[in-house]
Amino acid sequence: MEVLYTAFLLLLLVLVVWVIMLHTADAERRGFSRLQVFLIRAGSFIFFPFGFFAYLILRPSIKGDR
Repeated sequence: MEVLYTAFLLLLLVLVVWVIMLHTADAERRGFSRLQVFLIRAGSFIFFPFGFFAYLILRPSIKGDR
């Protein structure tokens, strides 16, 4: 049972990292600096899901794409 629990946690961690990397690739295409993208990724991972979803909600206003 512990092996299954550990496998589930590892899978969840991989999924979180994959989602963060996938969606912050959009920030790179929008012209964010490497430091900004790193800070978004680090903050998203630490405060996931709050920081990540805050970025998704605010990203149009960050670059003025309204």
